[in-house]
Amino acid sequence: MLTGQVLAAVPGPVAGVPGAEVRAVLCLPRGYITWAEADGSYELLLPGLYLNQCATLTLSASGAGYQRIEFEVAVAELRANPVRNLALAPEPTPTPTASPSASATATPIATPTVSPTLQRRWLLLLPMIRRW
Repeated sequence: MLTGQVLAAVPGPVAGVPGAEVRAVLCLPRGYITWAEADGSYELLLPGLYLNQCATLTLSASGAGYQRIEFEVAVAELRANPVRNLALAPEPTPTPTASPSASATATPIATPTVSPTLQRRWLLLLPMIRRW
């Protein structure tokens, strides 16, 4: 059982991120998802049958208004310490800009791209999500 809190990485008192999504993707085509409670706490059951076949897993967290984090965790390290507190930084706020002048030129906006690794992970998770 993976447990912990999803916290807002902001100055001031420690605050949880309610409703934050915590996801674990194993080396097999298996992924597990849970959502944080009102205080940011979460619990995620990772079945040993699948976990035992992996050396590492990918842990990620995201919440509305916060930047997504993702990192690899060794299964042995997770077994030794199954508590993982995750800190999410707020999304940057756009700074106001002056009104464009007549001499200003338009700059093209870059099209966002999704990495092939992330695409593969989503494709592996889709069958599980559809079953819900």
